[in-house]
Amino acid sequence: ALAMSFSLTAISIFAEGELTVAVGTVTGTAGNTVQLPVTVSNHPGIVSAKLAFSFDSETLELTGMTKGEAFADAMLEANLEDGIAVLDNSTADAAVSGDVTLLTLTFQIKKDAAVGTYAVSVEAKQVVGGETPKNITAAVQAGSVTVTEAAADLPSVESVTALIGIFAGLALLYWFVFLRNFLPIRDFPAVPPEGFGA
Repeated sequence: ALAMSFSLTAISIFAEGELTVAVGTVTGTAGNTVQLPVTVSNHPGIVSAKLAFSFDSETLELTGMTKGEAFADAMLEANLEDGIAVLDNSTADAAVSGDVTLLTLTFQIKKDAAVGTYAVSVEAKQVVGGETPKNITAAVQAGSVTVTEAAADLPSVESVTALIGIFAGLALLYWFVFLRNFLPIRDFPAVPPEGFGA
């Protein structure tokens, strides 16, 4: 896929009522896997589509493409190395219409990825649809993957319990060693029982 080093928020190039192919946004940390939806809206029905995705290949690795639920019966040819998806829905009973998820992209964020927002853009190379299938001009909307710092690991219940046990043991040790050995212990005279020796 084409490497793009700039970081930005989602870019959109579309007009109201146009068929639009849009990439979503997602947040993750270095070394983790994220999934990015690709949706279509304002279309009369898609028979086939060829899409090309561009992203920062120094930060992100495209590891998978899966069909959206509405395109479960379609054929998907996924070229992960070049970031190209070809979806053929011509054998389905009817072309899919409405606002639906076309694809889901799976990215591996590289372990040395810097914190920042990285664009994932899409080019609609060809979209065929309509009651009488024909080429449709599609607007596009880029998405992004935002890499954030990993949260600090919280101590486990087992480790907290172990620490409590250690502190309790130290407290008992302090009592027996310090208080018993260094603090004076007062001796009180024995009080004879009443009437004793009368």
